[in-house]
Amino acid sequence: MQSKTIITLLIGLFFFTTITESFSQRRSSRDRATRDRDREQVETVPFTDKLAFDILIGNPSFGNPFQFSGKLGVGYKITDKFTVGLGTKYRYVLLNEPGTNDLSALDYGFFVYPRYALGEQFYIKGEYNYFSARCPGDAISFACLSGNLERQTAAFPMLGAGFAQGYGKWKFGIEVMLGIGNQARDTYSFLEYMISFIHNL
Repeated sequence: MQSKTIITLLIGLFFFTTITESFSQRRSSRDRATRDRDREQVETVPFTDKLAFDILIGNPSFGNPFQFSGKLGVGYKITDKFTVGLGTKYRYVLLNEPGTNDLSALDYGFFVYPRYALGEQFYIKGEYNYFSARCPGDAISFACLSGNLERQTAAFPMLGAGFAQGYGKWKFGIEVMLGIGNQARDTYSFLEYMISFIHNL
């Protein structure tokens, strides 16, 4: 009789221990999952790590007139592949006119852009530009550079793509953009090709 009581108590103690251990493990697992979820919410990506910077120079012409263009941009990465941003662009023109002083002009504009990365090296890009030029498009002359003609201003879109490679955050490559519509061709250029230095593509 006494042995049956002891066996019953031992079996009861065994079940009690097993159930308690089971609840303890379940609670510990739930607490660990809650801690991991809270840690993921706290470990957000810093704002500065989502910024992208572009430095581009190109569209060179080494004849008469001599000219080159450049762009500076800053963007924000909405996702790892999609970036939106804004920037400024310029074009420097120098015309050598025999028998008179050389003439020069600095044309300038602003743009907004979306950019989508296609893998690690390629991307597609769009721009909407507002540009002000002393001389229209490719019609650079003494008359407009001397200030005898009014400055041309226009708003126009551009579409293009780029290739960039490198180590770390900075990449080096080339970007080609096409001006869409008469406003782009008449005020800026039909084709824009530039060497690019891009941070955080």
